[in-house]
Amino acid sequence: MPPSILLTSRVPSSVLTRLKTVGQVELATDHLTPAALQERVSGKRALVCVT
Repeated sequence: MPPSILLTSRVPSSVLTRLKTVGQVELATDHLTPAALQERVSGKRALVCVT
């Protein structure tokens, strides 16, 4: 099973394409509270958070 990756903001399409070659990408562009972020990241192998 490929690793699961959570993105908390939009990234350039080239970055998204590359990430999709190494794992399952979940995009969460809505504002997440700390509790919601903790829930969404549970079970993920990576978190990409760009500010």
